[in-house]
Amino acid sequence: MKRGKIVLMHIGIFIVLSILLVLFAESILIVVAPGFHHVEMWIALIIYGILGIFLTLLISCIVFLMKKKKQVQ
Repeated sequence: MKRGKIVLMHIGIFIVLSILLVLFAESILIVVAPGFHHVEMWIALIIYGILGIFLTLLISCIVFLMKKKKQVQ
């Protein structure tokens, strides 16, 4: 797999997971904190969730690129 394709795949996954988080954030919040319906909690869930997704996919992308580099050498 080419380097650009790996990066594009991770960007695509990030976009899809971020959209899913925004769409299902209210449902997740109801399960995690029933009875609390504060906008601040919803916004925090979105921000920290997207940050977590980004960091996880960044690490994954770096690992994939390092594996690719080792296979070439």
